[in-house]
Amino acid sequence: MPRYKKSDLTTVIITNQDAVLYRDDIGMSLKLPLQKQRLYFSNLSSDPVLKEVKIKPYYGRFLLCLTLEEPDVAFDHSGSHVCAIDLGTDNFAAIVCDDHSSAIYKGGAVLSKIQWFHKQRAKYVSIITKGHEKKHAVSKRLRDLSFHYANFVKDQCHKISRSIIDFCMEHQCGTLILGVNLLWKQRSNMNKINNQNFVSMPITLLRTMITYKALNAG
Repeated sequence: MPRYKKSDLTTVIITNQDAVLYRDDIGMSLKLPLQKQRLYFSNLSSDPVLKEVKIKPYYGRFLLCLTLEEPDVAFDHSGSHVCAIDLGTDNFAAIVCDDHSSAIYKGGAVLSKIQWFHKQRAKYVSIITKGHEKKHAVSKRLRDLSFHYANFVKDQCHKISRSIIDFCMEHQCGTLILGVNLLWKQRSNMNKINNQNFVSMPITLLRTMITYKALNAG
């Protein structure tokens, strides 16, 4: 049955009919409806085409997301080599190329941070819910903890995916093979430690970043 949303916050979507990007001496500035002050950006492309703006709640803060239309990428088919990526448990990813080169991206830092996050979260939830029947806890400390953890994971995935694409371009890779199994986490059948590591790894996020960066690289 349909239900009302539980949270008192929601995502606001502003189309390009109400939000406008302007170019000036500083860079690009965004004009939002009902706001006189503009927001300035220095890292946008020269002539971005704004499609929409999203303002969504993000761990006790608000995240401003811009959707921009980019020109079609001219695909470069001159690369003669093939690279394949294996997403693992202890190692974040291993990549091999048919020119006999390879690289391994270790996942120890990410796994340690994941384990630290779950231990800290369990600790604070236990403190907050002690003496109460409820098991769901919300506090500023928990939101800050989740915010820090989410940013760390995103940063690591961005760096690893960027390094993988740079490796492919350096070795003139024209084809990148990245396997997909929709139920690979739910049906993982390894030993207990490897199962925990594999399920904890942000593999879907990493795969998404590799895919769009590979498309942008042609």
